[in-house]
Parts: sequence; C-alpha cells; structure tokens
Amino acid sequence: MRGFLILRLVDIMLLLLLSMMAAASITPMDAPMPITHELVDQGRLPGPLNIAVTPDGTLHLESRVLTLPELMDLIHPGGGHLVLYASAEAPASSLIEVARIARAAQWRTAFVVERRDRADP
Repeated sequence: MRGFLILRLVDIMLLLLLSMMAAASITPMDAPMPITHELVDQGRLPGPLNIAVTPDGTLHLESRVLTLPELMDLIHPGGGHLVLYASAEAPASSLIEVARIARAAQWRTAFVVERRDRADP
C-alpha cells in the first residue's frame, strides 16, 4: 500500500517537473497592447422607458403629457424596453396603440396594470 502511494507521488512530481520545463522554454512575444477609444456618441440609456396610462387614456412620461406622435418620435427603431403602467380603468385601445408603436420599432413591452379590487389601506 505504501509503495503505491510513493509511486503516485513520484508520478505527480514528474508531471510537475515536465510542465515547469515546458513553461520555461516558451519565449515571450512582443504583442501590441490593445487601444480603446471612448465613444463620441453615447446613445440612449439602457434602462427602460416608463410610461403611465391614466383612466382617461392619457399618456404620461415622467411629469409631462405625451401624445402618440410624440411617442413615435421618442421610440427609435432598433430595439429597447418599454414599461407601461396602466390604471385598471384605462381604455384598452390606448394600450394596444402604444404596444403597436413599440412593436413596429422592435421594442419589448411590459404591462403593469393596477388591480380593480385593490383595497386602499
């Protein structure tokens, strides 16, 4: 049993010696260092665009009222993320129209709708 253990240790030591000899024989090469350039145009923020839809169907972006043509100008083709926060009483036609605009620009859309039976604390 003891001879088997010593034989395994000798095998491991030989493997380590061979790998050290192979690593020492490799000559380093002079490779040019990579150069990074800062972007001139930073583009859009990667975060989602949050739009609220009120019970009367009005769209709100942060604190301003947004019309559908303004939304079309705001959503650039090429993809992005849109989150719609809608009231339960919001008309479905407003939500469908905003989703249609987002889909045409290849944006992913998520709907967050307030529940009707929510009890106020």
